Amino acid sequence: MISEERKAELDREINRKINSGQFSYSYRPGFKFIGVERMIDAWTSANHVDSQFIKQEGIPMGIEIEMEFRDGYVSDDDYYDEDYDEDYPDVVIDDDIWRLNKKSMDRCYVSRYRDDSRSDITKGNDDMVTQFFYHKHDGSLNRGTELVSQPLTLGAWSNIDLNLESIASKALGYHTNTAGMHIHMPKGAFKDTQLFIWLHLLETLALTPVNHQRYPNLISVIGQRRFNNWARFEMPTTSREVKSKMAHVAMNRRDEEEQRYKFINMVPRSTIELRFFRSNLRADRVLKNIEFVDSLYEYTAYLDRDNMDYMESINAVRSAADWIEWVKSDRTRYPNLSEYISKYDVRLDDNLYVKAINEFDYEAYEAMDVDQKLEAMTRERS
Repeated sequence: MISEERKAELDREINRKINSGQFSYSYRPGFKFIGVERMIDAWTSANHVDSQFIKQEGIPMGIEIEMEFRDGYVSDDDYYDEDYDEDYPDVVIDDDIWRLNKKSMDRCYVSRYRDDSRSDITKGNDDMVTQFFYHKHDGSLNRGTELVSQPLTLGAWSNIDLNLESIASKALGYHTNTAGMHIHMPKGAFKDTQLFIWLHLLETLALTPVNHQRYPNLISVIGQRRFNNWARFEMPTTSREVKSKMAHVAMNRRDEEEQRYKFINMVPRSTIELRFFRSNLRADRVLKNIEFVDSLYEYTAYLDRDNMDYMESINAVRSAADWIEWVKSDRTRYPNLSEYISKYDVRLDDNLYVKAINEFDYEAYEAMDVDQKLEAMTRERS
C-alpha cells in the first residue's frame, strides 16, 4: 500500500514531469514498458527476450494517432514547417494533453487504478515516473499533430482514463483522408516460431474477404481503412532465394526491402509497427485496435506453446475462424474488439477463406522449433 506521503511526492513528480507542448518530429522520450503491477525500462533487442515482464503483464503497445486540427483552431499564420527556427507556437491541444497525462499518470502511479492495496509501481524511484502521452509535428499532415504514447500493456490501457473527447472537439481523426493510427510492439517479445505464425495470421486476415461496401477484407474492416500508399498490402520479405521467405523474415527480424510503408512495418530495429488503422479519437475504437494487437500476440503465443503440434499451429492460422472464436470467447479481455467483430458476422462468408501454405513453411516451422528447443537446453546446461 502506498503511504499518503509517497502519494503526495508522486503527485508533485507527475506535475513536474508533464510537458504538453508540441515536440519536433525527431523527438524520442525515454521509453518504459508499463503494466498494471510492474514497469521497467524498455529494452531494444530485436532478438527474442525471455521477459518475465511480458509473461506476467502481457505485451506493451505504443500508439501513434495522427489528427488534423479543425477549422477555426489554427490559421496559416500560426502553423509551421519542420525547419521552423523560432520556439514552437502554442498548439491548440496542449491543455488537453496535460489533462490526459495528469489523469492517466495519477491512476497508474498514485491511485493505482483505485486499488489502495497495490504497491508503488515506481518502487520509490522518481526516475520511473514518465509522461504517458506527448504530441509532435508530423510532416505528412496538412495542419495537425501526432499523439504518441508510452508502451502500455492491455491491462494498463484498459484501466487508464483514455478520454479523448476534448481533443476530438478541436481535431479530426477518423473524418480525414490524411490521418492514420499506428501501433508499435517490441520485436523481442516474439520467439522465431511465434513471429512466423503471427505473420501468417496477419496475411490470412488481410486475404479474408468481407461483404462490405468500403472495406473488402477483414484487416480493412478491423482497421477501418483500406490499404493505401502509407500502408500497402505487401508482406515483409527477402530477395534471397530461400525455401520459406516468411521463415527467413521471422528469423532475421527485418524486411530486407527496407520498405516502411507496408501494412506491417518491420524496418524499425526493435519494434514492429502495424500501420493499417484509420485515425480515431473515440476511446472505444482506440481500445478496439489495441485489443486487436494484443489478441494477435496472445493467440499466436497460445498456438506456439511447447506441447502444441506444429501442424496444428500452422493450420490454425490458415483461416480467420479460430482466431475470431478465440476473441469472442474472452469478451472480458476484449470487450471492444469482440463487440465490433460480432457486428460483421453476417458479412463474412459461411465458408471462410483458407490460405494455402506450402510444404516448405511447415518444414521451416518444425526446424525453427527444434532449433529453439536445442538452444534452450544448451542455456540450461551452461
